[in-house]
Amino acid sequence: HEVVQWEVRSAAACPEGGRPIRDWRLAADSNFWGDSVEELSQGGKVYGQRIPHTFGAPFTWAGQRYVERGVRLSTLHDVMLSGNEGVISRGCDVFVPYYDMQVPWHENLPRPVHPEGQVKWLHTALWLLVMFPANFFSFLIDELARLAVWLAVRKERLPLLIPADRGNLKPFMHDWLQLFGGFQVIPYEIRPHFVGIDRVSEPRFMVRQLHVVDWYDPPGIRRREDVFLLPPQWALMQLRALAVGSVFGFHEQEPLAKSGAPERKTLLWIQRATATTRRVQNERELLSALAAELGAGWQLEIFSDISPAPSASEALRLFRSADLVVGVHGSGQANIVFCRPRTGIVDINLPEPHSQYTAHNSYALGLRYRLVMMMGHALH
Repeated sequence: HEVVQWEVRSAAACPEGGRPIRDWRLAADSNFWGDSVEELSQGGKVYGQRIPHTFGAPFTWAGQRYVERGVRLSTLHDVMLSGNEGVISRGCDVFVPYYDMQVPWHENLPRPVHPEGQVKWLHTALWLLVMFPANFFSFLIDELARLAVWLAVRKERLPLLIPADRGNLKPFMHDWLQLFGGFQVIPYEIRPHFVGIDRVSEPRFMVRQLHVVDWYDPPGIRRREDVFLLPPQWALMQLRALAVGSVFGFHEQEPLAKSGAPERKTLLWIQRATATTRRVQNERELLSALAAELGAGWQLEIFSDISPAPSASEALRLFRSADLVVGVHGSGQANIVFCRPRTGIVDINLPEPHSQYTAHNSYALGLRYRLVMMMGHALH
């Protein structure tokens, strides 16, 4: 990629300010730039359970019933990406992503000053937009779901433009991308806020042809207030099929029985040994009680965050072989998307409205979900 020559223009170029475009099809319909928007999945299906099966404290703050979002693949031309969230703009037009309200716009649209950092030019890229780029859960569930959709539909390996904390991807990101066959990765620098708003909001890239996979609400459907990091069911199915096929060499349409598996069933415990929050103090006592309750027909496996953590392939094999997965709310639960349909999931979760992630992924992928509600406040 090349460095862009930058010129500051007068604000008079956009006398009414930025023009938000929430339906990107409006830009495609103009035919001026050659943009396109393809409907991949229309959504509308209802899944989940209004009143979930709950153990422990009463479930009072939200229902676990979801309406499937649609999936679109957009191709935009001659656009600029700016700010830590990589807001896409072209001239006075600002392309609003699905996570509309979660984007701090004032921190992402560039100031009328010359950028201190280099603004680079790309011919083409797939933009894997995501909030909280250094977080394992958001990377696996949201970002890789977008990549899986692209590969399922286009089957083309483009350069990946990926949000990266201070310009560096985490090691687990490289591991998972390698599982899918490897890609040219172009880090999109996420800057710390102490460098100042002008530096945070600066443009990072100009892209001749930018491809974006994103979600949308079906017509007439009122959006839940907690849809953040709840990808569409169809996108999660593409992710599971791609990951399982990459490791085992088959797809979800083929038989799901464990080939050559032992007769004993497997309980998989998600251990938070190094986490600073939500650690189980009497973990040994808990696991002993679980083993006694299940009996001799079961064996215990542990998925741990103790270094060295399992590789992407090892994690997938662990969760794929499990018959029952138990764990406290945390990033490790992201891996349940690789479980076989009807695997049991026991989610020890928080009495907080945002904590829908494991419930949603379980219902979306046909897992048998049970909630154990913790008691307390601000447990996250």
